[in-house]
Amino acid sequence: MNPDDEVLGDILDNNLLIVFCGTAVGNKSAKDKCYYKHTSNKFWRLFAKITGDKLSPKNLDDCKKVLKYGIGLTDLNKKEKGSDTDLTEGGYKIKSFKEKMLKYSPKLIVFNGKGAAKKFFRTSSISYGMQNEKLGKSAIFIAPSTSSSSGKDWKEYGLNCWNKIGEKYNEMKKSQ
Repeated sequence: MNPDDEVLGDILDNNLLIVFCGTAVGNKSAKDKCYYKHTSNKFWRLFAKITGDKLSPKNLDDCKKVLKYGIGLTDLNKKEKGSDTDLTEGGYKIKSFKEKMLKYSPKLIVFNGKGAAKKFFRTSSISYGMQNEKLGKSAIFIAPSTSSSSGKDWKEYGLNCWNKIGEKYNEMKKSQ
């Protein structure tokens, strides 16, 4: 895929601790050229809790600051924007995502929401938490989406899953 055709470019590098992967960027993120930009999205508040550092990015260059924390950002659908119901099957590039993850080999891939995880695993049912499967050397974790549309799952599983991500992040950081 030509990067110029992407709604929002990846933020990836070698030796990352975590890569967060969603389905696709929302309309506000596409407009502002910044991941998780909608004010109701919990991602940046959770990022601060995980890393201990507050980051309020305004554009893609600001978003790239996540790299200094050993964190990367991407989506499975790089050609479309909007909510999951707005996306088409043809927009998902699972093979391309797998190739990127094998190339960069982060320690942990976190799917931000079951929607992305279901597309990746090609299944209609999946559980939150650490998965038995790996992608290359990368462990895989599924967390409730940070989007405001994940209300029910967030109340039941959200904080617990994201606290586990924070614990895993701190463990990996210490062992560097």
